[in-house]
Amino acid sequence: MIEDRAERVIRDGAVWLRGRLSETEIDQLRSLTSDGDVGKRVSLNEANAAPLLSALTKEFPTYRAVRLVAFAKTGTQGWTLPWHQDRVIAVKDRAAAEGFSTWSQKSGVWHCEPPISILERMVFLRVFLDDVGPESGGMSYAIGSHKEGKVAQSDAANTAKDYSIETEQADAGDILALPMLTLHRSEKPSIRSPRRVLRVDLAHCALPPPLEWAA
Repeated sequence: MIEDRAERVIRDGAVWLRGRLSETEIDQLRSLTSDGDVGKRVSLNEANAAPLLSALTKEFPTYRAVRLVAFAKTGTQGWTLPWHQDRVIAVKDRAAAEGFSTWSQKSGVWHCEPPISILERMVFLRVFLDDVGPESGGMSYAIGSHKEGKVAQSDAANTAKDYSIETEQADAGDILALPMLTLHRSEKPSIRSPRRVLRVDLAHCALPPPLEWAA
């Protein structure tokens, strides 16, 4: 029996998919980013996103894309983020549902924190549109830290120290897959080099009615 790739990500804590995108696909995806993007939401219906989503369907056949976000550090400008988890999902409309909390709207889209049972089955992908390393602001991540479950922000840095920490080292066209609850942080770049990355959130299940994924 062939192991489900997403199950491997959740088991091992990190999986690299090297050289998955062609130069043509990379150029198309770069059009979805703009200088200084800090988590800009991108529609999954964008025509230039189609090759990526098609490729991900083959790589993760039991999962579906539920959010696409663009990040673009340029020059030595950028941002820093301390150790943290991403525990927020985008939904079509706000509705009362047990275990869903911390509601907010971003760019007109409702977001909330779902029960941990949903987060534990989610994976997020980092799709590299430029060569990336520590000097260009590559993200650091604590491999296996998703097994801690929900980690309070005040405990995130100390918890991350208990795990093997790696910093992204990728070529354009590579994809990094991580469990949703992985602790990670971001530093400013130290060289004048673009770092354009797309993030794709993948989910294994539908949300309990009346909630629906925003995608």
